[in-house]
Amino acid sequence: MRTGGPTAARFCEWAKSRVSALRDAMKKTLLLADDSPTIRRLVAETFDGDDFEVVSVGDGASARRTLEAGRPALVLAEAALPGMTGYEVCAFVKEHPDLEGTPVILLAGAREPFDETEAARVGADGWIAKPFQPSELSDRVRAAVEAASAAEPDSEDDVLGLSAAFGPPDGEPPSASLSPDAVETIADRVIARLSSEAIESVAWKLVPGIAEKAVREAVRRRDEH
Repeated sequence: MRTGGPTAARFCEWAKSRVSALRDAMKKTLLLADDSPTIRRLVAETFDGDDFEVVSVGDGASARRTLEAGRPALVLAEAALPGMTGYEVCAFVKEHPDLEGTPVILLAGAREPFDETEAARVGADGWIAKPFQPSELSDRVRAAVEAASAAEPDSEDDVLGLSAAFGPPDGEPPSASLSPDAVETIADRVIARLSSEAIESVAWKLVPGIAEKAVREAVRRRDEH
């Protein structure tokens, strides 16, 4: 591994601008967990040709595996989802450190009772009763994603949280180069914030050669779990 390279401070500034631009250009992933083919088709049609890419699964276990593989912009989960309920999916999202801040909207079936108390307990960002109008769904999803983005600390300036990771203690100058520990931190931040598809297509543009090996190793370890 090379020892030379940009200082931590310079790398932070460079990465902030690159990640912000790339995230703005990339489609946002919407994870839909619902066992109804009709609902899955309706949601896909609602966002077809839009700036959201809908990833659909039909049960809670599949939703959990998808969430472990990458962070979506928002989760839509049927409350009465088989295998792992929508409430449980929501609780998983809210308690997972790498999914922090991801909004979850629950879908309430017309024939199943919806527990608003439980939805509030697990931290759901809202709920929509079926059947719903596509325009209502679109408006609710966009509002939730925009609110989550606005609530992220330093979301416009420090997308990967690199300043906090590499900021030197008060009174100390920044390091002359990125240390091995700093490289590992970069890899972890990239893995937590970007999906597998994004990593494969653009993530190598975010890191210098010194960090690419660490990112690839982090992807391999994650995919083995």
